[in-house]
Amino acid sequence: MVDVKELLKELSSLGEEKLNKLLQDALSNEKISNALMKVLQTTQVAKEKFNKNVQVALELVNVATKEDYEELKEEIRKLAQKVEELEKKIDNLAKSTKKTATKSTSTKKSTKSSKSTKSTKK
Repeated sequence: MVDVKELLKELSSLGEEKLNKLLQDALSNEKISNALMKVLQTTQVAKEKFNKNVQVALELVNVATKEDYEELKEEIRKLAQKVEELEKKIDNLAKSTKKTATKSTSTKKSTKSSKSTKSTKK
């Protein structure tokens, strides 16, 4: 059996060129190349199964998943935008109501003053 620490020491002592040559030779070997592809495929399948199983487990215990979290974040962003729009509408409505009230008050004052002027003339 190969001692991993010894192998790593040996590989680290090799120069970059020698390491590249070693890797090229290994990958050009059909058996090694096929074995590596199989390992990568198996790893990918295992990862997908693991993720699916974790998602099912989280759903069973009613824990939010990353997708749930992202959906909630988006919903909160939309609601915050609506609140901001409503605040602007309220501000605009308050401003227009204030202007109308100011005009109404000044109109009443001018009407009173013209009536008082007429009554003093009589």
